[in-house]
Amino acid sequence: DNMPTILVGRSASGKSTLLRLVSGEETPTSGTVATEGLAEPIIIDRKPPLDDSKSVLGGIVAAPKDQQRNNKSVEQVALYFATMLGLTLDQLQSKPSNLSPSGQFLFGLACGCLCSVMPALSATANSQTAPDITERSLPGPILLLDELFDFEHSDVAAKCCPGIDSLIQKTGAVVIIATHKPHHWEPLG
Repeated sequence: DNMPTILVGRSASGKSTLLRLVSGEETPTSGTVATEGLAEPIIIDRKPPLDDSKSVLGGIVAAPKDQQRNNKSVEQVALYFATMLGLTLDQLQSKPSNLSPSGQFLFGLACGCLCSVMPALSATANSQTAPDITERSLPGPILLLDELFDFEHSDVAAKCCPGIDSLIQKTGAVVIIATHKPHHWEPLG
């Protein structure tokens, strides 16, 4: 049974620094930090910006900045992660500002998932067919949640926990959570 890793500590104890080391945003002064596979660790520390010029699904598809636009599988993979996290087809067709607070966080998590697996999708960019994502041909995303729900009511986090759990269980996602409020994550076990 896979579970997220939860980092708890006082302010300035190194939780965020550890996440930046894992993501490669910072370089260790000694030793190395390595992640395996084609997924890229993505830090998520706030709700995504809400751009109503696109639908929720369109916003997820547009999240990776350096994606190859001719990759036919990007939308399929975005839909896969979004529905696994708990966003409904109606929500995916609506505007981001119409989402509830927990829906906005799920939107941000789906964006993070897509950004994390983009190296694997880019490897298949020249393929005419999308990878069979039900066969785990994609790596599980690596999400580093940096105090993501610490300033939200615990109900918002609780509504996101089933989607995060589904993501971990079904894709083998790695989720590391730095928080001052571990009780927000009790629904994850």
